[in-house]
Amino acid sequence: MKTCKTYRTDNYQLRPNPALVKTGFANDLMKIEPLILAEWAFLYFLSAHLIDEITEFSLISDICNSIRQGNILNYSGLNPGLYKNAIASGYLFFILPVILWIIPYFIIISVRIKISISDYLKNFSLIFIPVFAGLFVGLIIMEIVTRLPYYKYIVHDVRGIDTIRAIITRQIMIPHLPVWVEWCLLLSMLTGTFIGILISFKVIHRLSIKFKIQKNKLLFLKILPFVFVIVFFVEVLLYKCF
Repeated sequence: MKTCKTYRTDNYQLRPNPALVKTGFANDLMKIEPLILAEWAFLYFLSAHLIDEITEFSLISDICNSIRQGNILNYSGLNPGLYKNAIASGYLFFILPVILWIIPYFIIISVRIKISISDYLKNFSLIFIPVFAGLFVGLIIMEIVTRLPYYKYIVHDVRGIDTIRAIITRQIMIPHLPVWVEWCLLLSMLTGTFIGILISFKVIHRLSIKFKIQKNKLLFLKILPFVFVIVFFVEVLLYKCF
């Protein structure tokens, strides 16, 4: 609705028809328009979802297994069910994202940049959108590559039911991808994240102009994307071990 309101081709309010408009790369992001509550809430839950998705990397599992055998919830003695799932969901969707989003704000106020929590959520959250985009590019590449061994069965079994049965009964043996592929996938994700951080620097520059932030404090803002990424991957490990 926000996009259609800007680029609509007619005046029908309830169902605007967006036009095909060339806006330029990340043009809307560089306008530094404040996020509405629903948009920030989407980012918040998206961060939790992304933490969960990246645990699919086998390298993450290997690191967690080297730290400890088994998960913390398995040692708790709780029986699998609603109560155990509620604890895991609360940890993923409330504890980890709160820590992820609050640490950059503490860094901002620690260097005496006067920004309210409201301005931080509405405006400074824009810094991390390119980082999310970079992480998702790496995640999409992983999803495509790790499913390559299955694609040849799609032609003959579109629904996949017979293929699943054959895999379960070991009539079809899916080969494991080489270890080097996993490292390449991780490298692609880190590359996408690094490009996202570079775009974040442009967003930080625009924010510094809008909020009249002194140049000597600009460096502290530029470390925010790095801090965000570091905390994010630490939380990926914490969630996998949980």
